[in-house]
Amino acid sequence: MDGPTKRVVTKIAIGTLAVCFILWMTTSDPENSINELPSYSVNAQTVTYAKHPKMTTIYGKTTPLDPLHVDAEVSAKISDIFINNGQSISKGDVLLTLDRTEYEIKKADLSQRLLKCDNQINNYMDEITALDALIDHDANLLKNAQDLLIRYESLSPRFKSQQGLIERQDSVNTRAKSLEQNQSNKRTLLNLIDELAITKKQINIQLIDNSIDIDNCTIYAEKDGVISQLDHEIGDYVQKGHQLFIIIDPKNIYIHAFMPIQYFSSLHNGLSARLRDSKNTPLTLDAYDSHIQENAVHIDSQFHFTAEHPDFPVGQVVTLAVEIPLTTESFLVPESAIYEQHYVYLIQNNLLQKKDVTIVGTYYKNQEVFYLVYSDDIKDGMTVLTSHLPWPKSGQSVTYAQ
Repeated sequence: MDGPTKRVVTKIAIGTLAVCFILWMTTSDPENSINELPSYSVNAQTVTYAKHPKMTTIYGKTTPLDPLHVDAEVSAKISDIFINNGQSISKGDVLLTLDRTEYEIKKADLSQRLLKCDNQINNYMDEITALDALIDHDANLLKNAQDLLIRYESLSPRFKSQQGLIERQDSVNTRAKSLEQNQSNKRTLLNLIDELAITKKQINIQLIDNSIDIDNCTIYAEKDGVISQLDHEIGDYVQKGHQLFIIIDPKNIYIHAFMPIQYFSSLHNGLSARLRDSKNTPLTLDAYDSHIQENAVHIDSQFHFTAEHPDFPVGQVVTLAVEIPLTTESFLVPESAIYEQHYVYLIQNNLLQKKDVTIVGTYYKNQEVFYLVYSDDIKDGMTVLTSHLPWPKSGQSVTYAQ
């Protein structure tokens, strides 16, 4: 080996020895290394196992219970709107009016037709009165002609002739035909009057319906409440049966939510939940869809308020925390107690001991998230670190208020 090569090998050997020495110095006395870490004043809590429910977060929408749907009872243009969405109203208030021009014109036309029927009936009645006089007159003339015929037929043959007999028979026939024609004319007039009477009834029914339509052009509040889903403007043409708006009771609402399908077996009426609001408003599951459709991922459910209903706008999206019962016991720790997603630190003799835990769920209390955890190595009465330290290690010294 030549000189330069020897010098390179020598330098490598010296460097390797130096690195080994440094490693030996840093690892040979771990207790002294840990003890050199600073001691922290921390927060801690005592472990208490219980069958806590886990809470799953879902979303829902405030939905009115038994809203009053106000529909157009007639087809017409909107002439006036006296309300806005969210406006409080009282029973009897005028809320909206529809253009009644078409129905007023129809009313005038029907009234004119009714008057025309009455006039026509009166004319027919006058004709019948005149016909009655003619009928009485024709009946008298017929009786006289019949009497003359009878008397002539009773005469001796030498005092009557064939021509005289024919003349008297023709007179009876003429008087009989005149009477029959006038009686037929009267029957025709009576039939026409009956038809007009039926027409009058039909017109009167139409007048009543039209009067109802005119009244329905003014929309009154049927109860106290708040206006919602008003999406029309003055001048809009609405068809009969089309929804104009709804009236709701803001204190009578529920939360329409969608529960994940995996919790179906845990659902039951009365299941507790709460809103993720500043008051943790309590709710209970009142109804849910018990028929699971194929490929369904959610279950329709209704959560009702257990106390006084808060004043939420209808249609507002809210966050719920639903309590799902668990069969296993666990203890609660704040988020600050969890390290690397599945570790906590016990405090024993003021020294930290790292422990692996199983997180079985989350729990919400006083606007704070807690974790439900379990570990075979952690028993009731032990103390868990709840402060989040930057670089904790097993054996590190800490102090806490006991």
